[in-house]
Amino acid sequence: MKLMQPNFTQEDLIRFVYKETSPQENIDILKALDYDIALKNSLNEILEILGYLNELKYEPSETTLKILNEEANSSSLEMY
Repeated sequence: MKLMQPNFTQEDLIRFVYKETSPQENIDILKALDYDIALKNSLNEILEILGYLNELKYEPSETTLKILNEEANSSSLEMY
């Protein structure tokens, strides 16, 4: 008799990466990664994307900074 293995979604893998899964889910996911190549590939893709996102540098344009500073200065003394 073959035991039924749970099907994991990309959401499950993302929760796993961010350590939002339960200890039992962690065990189940790790076991599934041993035999499910597609799941392992999905995890690798998620990790690769997160790596790219972590490398991004966010720098607003000078115009955006100017507008934000003007707004902050003009509304800092206003009372509602």
